Amino acid sequence: MEGKPTPFLVEFLETYIPEGKKSKIKIGVQDTKLAKALSTELGYQCTNSDVVLELFRGVKTHIDSYIKGKIESQTFSLTQACIGMGHSISRNLIEFDVNR
Repeated sequence: MEGKPTPFLVEFLETYIPEGKKSKIKIGVQDTKLAKALSTELGYQCTNSDVVLELFRGVKTHIDSYIKGKIESQTFSLTQACIGMGHSISRNLIEFDVNR
């Protein structure tokens, strides 16, 4: 669902950002299509600046050091979950050309 807010995201935003504060709060969004959809469809102010992209890069770089010890177990591997999620995302983004 590239560029479209999921029902979970819409519910999360409606729960934690009250109607009266929509105009006062800016949401940092990495995907420009999603930022546009949130702005036009739901009325949220979104930004997609270099600062937001750098914050996302930092979170992606260091997230494992924050949660690795808390959720690693014999039945769940953070590394395997990240690899699987990456494969799933890339599979959805790639358009297959039958003429190749």
